[in-house]
Amino acid sequence: MNEKNACDIVAENLIRSNSRPAFLVVHGSRLYNTGNDESDYDVLGAFSYPITKFLSMYQPPEKSLTTTGKDLDHHVEFHVHEIGKLALLASNSNPTALEIIFSPDHMMMLYDVTGKELKELRRLSKPFITTILYNPYISIYKKYGEEFSKENVNVKKIVNIFRSMLVGMNIIETGTHEFDVRLLSKKYGVEDACSSLLLAKNDGDVIDTRRVHDVIIELRDRFMVIVNQSTLPPLATREAKNRLNEFVISWRLHHDY
Repeated sequence: MNEKNACDIVAENLIRSNSRPAFLVVHGSRLYNTGNDESDYDVLGAFSYPITKFLSMYQPPEKSLTTTGKDLDHHVEFHVHEIGKLALLASNSNPTALEIIFSPDHMMMLYDVTGKELKELRRLSKPFITTILYNPYISIYKKYGEEFSKENVNVKKIVNIFRSMLVGMNIIETGTHEFDVRLLSKKYGVEDACSSLLLAKNDGDVIDTRRVHDVIIELRDRFMVIVNQSTLPPLATREAKNRLNEFVISWRLHHDY
């Protein structure tokens, strides 16, 4: 089982539902390099419908499809969006939508899309990498922060806080996406905390929650400094949204079937 096999399982599910996969990416712990060989496969991506589905008088088609499937070795889950829904989310600086679009090539499988089209989608999505991304990336600390006061800590949630801060900091600082949490932990000087967290998550080691919490608080403060010093725009322009919309219209017309 590998990334391509997992994406192919999802592609087959999409085809059976009368939709056509455009591109699929392996997300989650395998993208962030926080898992191990036994980790599940989380697949995200984009698909298209026949254009007649949008012209019909009947109920519009589902814009997002989610399901799980079992293969012999791993659990495969997917959550995919119709290309217009994915673009709309990206135009609102949705972090997951942008992560799908800017996922590294080795984690992305192309189906009904050309490399040239994907490059254009990325170019048109670039203006939506703005400082407003700070909010969703930092919000996970507010969501899971109470874990540090619990007797039985959910290590996976703490890893998610750690991952979200590191990925978000790098995006706001550089305007680009880097997903490898181990690599980012070295960049920001917190590799020891990262290593202990991942050992606890994957091998059941005990962690010093107070020490990890102190590191995360430090990252939170550094994140705010990076936001204040960022040269990224706070919001995307209406013109940028219109250009992306034109791309979606052209996509639907040229990928009709």
